[in-house]
Amino acid sequence: MPTAASSIFDFLSRHENCSVQRYEIASASFGALRRAMASIIRHLRESQDHDANEISDQMRVLLFTWLTSPVEFNATIPEAIQSFGEPTVFEMRWGLRGEYREALRAAANLTSEENPLRAKLRTVIRELRAAGIPSKIFCHRKARPHFDSLLVPSSDVCVDESCFLHSVRDYNNTPPFGALLKVGPLRSAGWGAVPDAVMSAPRFETLIQIVWSGCADEPGFGYDPVTSPMNHAANQNHAPAAHHDTLGNNVSWLRNITRSGEDPLATIEYTPGEDEFYILREPGQQGGRRPATFVEIAEGGGILYPPNSMILSFDPAPDIKLPFALRQIGETLTTEMFVILTHVGDVDFGNVLASEGRYSLIWKQQLNEEMQINPDGICRILQNNGVSLLSLRTCVENWCQPSTTVIHAPQQKKHFKILIEALSIDAVANDKNNSAGLTWWQRAWNEIRISRGEAIQAGVQGHEVVEQQALNILTKLLSDVRRKAIASAGFRIAIPNGEELSGGFVFHKIIAIEEGYLVSETEIRVVRDLNTVEQWRMS
Repeated sequence: MPTAASSIFDFLSRHENCSVQRYEIASASFGALRRAMASIIRHLRESQDHDANEISDQMRVLLFTWLTSPVEFNATIPEAIQSFGEPTVFEMRWGLRGEYREALRAAANLTSEENPLRAKLRTVIRELRAAGIPSKIFCHRKARPHFDSLLVPSSDVCVDESCFLHSVRDYNNTPPFGALLKVGPLRSAGWGAVPDAVMSAPRFETLIQIVWSGCADEPGFGYDPVTSPMNHAANQNHAPAAHHDTLGNNVSWLRNITRSGEDPLATIEYTPGEDEFYILREPGQQGGRRPATFVEIAEGGGILYPPNSMILSFDPAPDIKLPFALRQIGETLTTEMFVILTHVGDVDFGNVLASEGRYSLIWKQQLNEEMQINPDGICRILQNNGVSLLSLRTCVENWCQPSTTVIHAPQQKKHFKILIEALSIDAVANDKNNSAGLTWWQRAWNEIRISRGEAIQAGVQGHEVVEQQALNILTKLLSDVRRKAIASAGFRIAIPNGEELSGGFVFHKIIAIEEGYLVSETEIRVVRDLNTVEQWRMS
């Protein structure tokens, strides 16, 4: 039986000529929106104000989602922009001169038309299926809902799990097929990232790329390291209607570009150094930020680690010799394994990390009551007092949810303080467990920090010694860990009495590993929700 590698080599030998069909789509309404949003983002990210930087990062999430996903042009777009505040107040606060109002006008205009990029993608999928050409879609996991909603169940064979590729591993494990569909430009990391192997080692005959006009591919994407990228980058987006270039494995690519739509105010010719993916490629105010790799966990959210970190982890494979080990992220640490967060020291593991902590039980119950009685009212109070979050209503609904392996709560300390004050909980200040003289909200915040792992090794010297002790303890708990890993994608185990460490371990199953993030040191090795992490993704 031929191996996966041999089948690929056989495919390449039979397909020395592959093709790229690139559809570039222009829209006056969407063009006005993206220009206004980019202008606001550039303005806010130059500010020294933390709130301005946070809003710019949230707006980057919106803009790059629209540029790399087949989103519907409906009310959710103007609503997302409106969530940042009333136009006059917003522009006065940040020194804008009509850009925010222009973004709202352009977003409102979009709702009266269909997204032409989405319409083109739907047509392409139907044509491929009518022709019997097996195809795959490469996209980020968070973009899936936009693709899932493309086709009409009554008249189409809808896309299913087998149609999607989300990672290098997915791509490498896929047998050769007919066509690969990609929305957005070809980028090696960040928004719209795709493995460079799609060009250097294609497993398909045709790459169908659907992009907004002016979105340039990354220069030299997918070039053979043996040759110079400059030979390939020069003509990537400004080629004649059809031409050949040669990348890795001597594959000859026939490129064809089809342009449609009009955007009279757009720059006539973009270059790779002028589009949003270049100008807004990194989150605002990068001082103190560092590259990071994101580990997405099964319960939702994930953890950011320094690239190439050695992570304490558990491999549930029954025949593995070392189920517990320090593994390198992206190399020996892979999906389906578990990352292990170690909580050590004077931690009341049974109480603080129960399904609900004693403090979260109180504030969550009161927040749920407020959301049932007057959801608009509590959200308005939070926004007026400084909780300026994208889709605030959705965030508050998430905070109401019961805890999983973390306590769902605001990401920022100042926002949590505002929440507790809005709920008037500070009256519940008498607590026999308060030996440190902390206010109620501070004790509740510490409970959240511990659940997220922010207290991991805090102030502990001899990190390597602690990890070795943890490995020794975990080995004794192997049978219990295996049992829990079968039953759950996220679980906790307390360290037995009498061991050298006190506290416990929290296990999170890995569903994806993604590079291309830039974050502050305080966000490393902390469990965060996906919306928060999205803000730190490089473009």
